[in-house]
Amino acid sequence: MVLLIFGVVVGQELPLPGQTSSQPAAVDLSTFTTEMGTQQFASVLKSSQLIRGVDPRTYRVDAGDQFIIKVDPKGPAIKIYQAMVTPEGMVLLPEAPSISVKHLLLSEARKRIRRVLRQKFPDAEVEVFLFQVHPITVTFASPLPGLGEGQFFSDTRLNSAVEYFVKSWQEAAAQERTLRLQEAIPPNPEGEYFKTQNLDSTFAFKNTARPALRRIRLVRNGKTTVYDLFRYRFLGETAQNPYLMNGDIVIIPAVENAAGTITVQGAVGNTVSFEYQPGDRLKEAIAFSGGLSVGADSSNIQVFRFQTTSSKPRRFRLTWPADSNFVLQAEDVIVIHPRPLRFTKGRVRVVGEVKYPGEYPIPDNRIHLREFIEQVGGFTDGAALKEARIYRTKFYKGEENLAIFLKLRPQDMDLNVLSYLGVRAREEVRVVACDFEKLFVEGDSSQNIALRDGDIIYVPQPLGIVYVSGAVQQPGTYPYRPNWSYEDYIAAAGGYTSLARKRSVRIIRGDTGVWLGRDKTLPIYAGDMIFVPEKTEIRWQTFMKDIAITLGQLATVALIMTRIFGSN
Repeated sequence: MVLLIFGVVVGQELPLPGQTSSQPAAVDLSTFTTEMGTQQFASVLKSSQLIRGVDPRTYRVDAGDQFIIKVDPKGPAIKIYQAMVTPEGMVLLPEAPSISVKHLLLSEARKRIRRVLRQKFPDAEVEVFLFQVHPITVTFASPLPGLGEGQFFSDTRLNSAVEYFVKSWQEAAAQERTLRLQEAIPPNPEGEYFKTQNLDSTFAFKNTARPALRRIRLVRNGKTTVYDLFRYRFLGETAQNPYLMNGDIVIIPAVENAAGTITVQGAVGNTVSFEYQPGDRLKEAIAFSGGLSVGADSSNIQVFRFQTTSSKPRRFRLTWPADSNFVLQAEDVIVIHPRPLRFTKGRVRVVGEVKYPGEYPIPDNRIHLREFIEQVGGFTDGAALKEARIYRTKFYKGEENLAIFLKLRPQDMDLNVLSYLGVRAREEVRVVACDFEKLFVEGDSSQNIALRDGDIIYVPQPLGIVYVSGAVQQPGTYPYRPNWSYEDYIAAAGGYTSLARKRSVRIIRGDTGVWLGRDKTLPIYAGDMIFVPEKTEIRWQTFMKDIAITLGQLATVALIMTRIFGSN
């Protein structure tokens, strides 16, 4: 039995003239077929530097291709040959008649070699590997400046060769631009300093031409075939990307940006303008733009078509994929609208005594506390609703618990109130006024607040906490201690800072929100807040209050609010 196997063949571009070649050492051309030992065979295979594969159904054999032929008859005698296709396109087979494979498809060459070897080695297993592809020379013709001729391996396809030309053209264009810039710089008389001037008009070289990749022409043996590389790159049509052959001429036209283009923009992978070709449909245009994005509204695709008979474009409303075969015309503009956002996304973290604590996505300011707690499984039996709190990590001007202060005139604002607003606006975490017991036990819907992005819901066990805020070393929450005064909690928070106004300490009741003055005998309850104003805040606020009283202008209120809420 004769078995003929064509192995995977890979290739690389040949360097330009003057560059060092990375091509494997050439076979002695004095003989086109040589016999090798098994060790030499393994060494030859390892020496291959080819990196691309070929398709036997489309690759054409030509002079310079090299084969490894392995003949394995029954028994220990194995013969290995290295054969090169001669300039006439012949393969000199071992102990068999030579055959012509010039310009045959690789699959056809395989059948022809198999027929001959079966006659000579009827009982042997024969394997044939295409080991090395032949070099080719390709000529480029284009109105764009760049490479005129390129050397490649014969496993190079049209797309790779065009990319090679485009790179050469870009380099040539960059060099030309640099030379023109140097020539455009006006001479500077001796003894004068360079004078600043508007060089935009001098250096504004607008070269709108670019390669027309949708109508590449390949001339082979006097026959011209047109290829569309966009259809290969974006639609995977491999028929548009053939193998090149020695002597091919690749003609690369130029296209102007404003001539016969189609534009796709909006909710797509990339906004793109490409050259129109007759027969283009909506599905090709969307594929060329990278496809619809995740947020695209497939029911709201609009095509604007400009007509010479009217100053207004004609508009088509399409849907995807129902209208994917809509036929386009030159100068069409396709706009894919995104789906309208009904809400802003956010995240809320819940910790403590709930069934499923963790971080959850929410529609910002669209989900309320009761609904959210239901989604996380509700409270555990050990939840202390009286001491549950909502911490707001993002400061919003529209918070309901600050509305009372915003309604006051500047001359009516207590200095401690202004200080409180200023300090709380700088703190990273604020407590939202919400009574969990009233909401979840008594059913008071007024406590069912809307949650915001960044909120943290803390549901503790019945231990009790007290909040210490303002000009202390470590503001935060502290365990409730019976019989502790406000000074004990301040000491637990590290004591006063150097900016603290010790005589202006205020106790804010957690259940009512009432502000009380400092008093050592005043009992502190769980949920209360101890607030220590700052001196710097008082000086600034006093100054702003005096201006408001003196001028009596509401513009000062805006200035104060801008100072406090400027981060938003």
